[in-house]
Amino acid sequence: MSFLAPVACSGAKQSSEPAVDIRALMRDVCHEEIQVLQRHDSRLRYQVHREDRHGTTVRDQIESHDGGVARLLQHNGQTLTVEENAGEQQRLKALLGTNKLQQREREEAHNRTYGTELLEVMPDAMQFAAAPEQTPVPDVPDRQIVVNFDPNPAFHPANMAQQILPALHGRAWIDLNDHRLLRMELRNSSDVNLAWGLLAKVYAGGSILYEQRRVQDISTFTHIVMHLRVRELMLKTVQMDTDTRATDFQRLASSPSGDDAIRMLLSETVPTR
Repeated sequence: MSFLAPVACSGAKQSSEPAVDIRALMRDVCHEEIQVLQRHDSRLRYQVHREDRHGTTVRDQIESHDGGVARLLQHNGQTLTVEENAGEQQRLKALLGTNKLQQREREEAHNRTYGTELLEVMPDAMQFAAAPEQTPVPDVPDRQIVVNFDPNPAFHPANMAQQILPALHGRAWIDLNDHRLLRMELRNSSDVNLAWGLLAKVYAGGSILYEQRRVQDISTFTHIVMHLRVRELMLKTVQMDTDTRATDFQRLASSPSGDDAIRMLLSETVPTR
């Protein structure tokens, strides 16, 4: 299989530009995504719009040194009642001076370590092929390439974290100017048992859509859609159907502590009904 492919430019199916070494490109992309995962000083504040089986919510979120902190603004398209807003304020105040944010950040750090390990081996775990028939991401004017990927039969998982890779198939939209990921679609074609199913089982047919954009000089997520069916610790099966968007980004002057982020959220007067 050749790993050289022509560049697909935004708004065009073909290009006369030099071919791209897709595997080398994907190594660069995975390296960039590891930097995104390990970043701790984004200084971002934005609104998170989420839809799941419980309805829709809008939250004001700040990325702090101690992880993300958010305040609920709307539920099912309506602003909070006075009582609900008071309860949200009390919830945030109860976090002040505690280590709950740090505990949550340690859990997130574990997830980042897991994601980093997958990204490190992904260029070897997958076979890549250009998909010039695919439409580039429409709101990005830079040169792009679309890459399909499927499991590499020569790859054998070295540990439990890598067991999901032989079941993954997907497609990635790449900005060729700086080798950053714009959009990725993932699906798992077979059941995945982690620790022989004792820890978790991810059922076949799941899918994830992930999109990110530059906010000033950093990459951050803008849209995530998940449809997964997971059995946890052999106890219960959970169907995860979520659609999450991030909008209205602001870059703060400095990265606040968790407590400072909470105080910033509490200082805002939000509409109620």
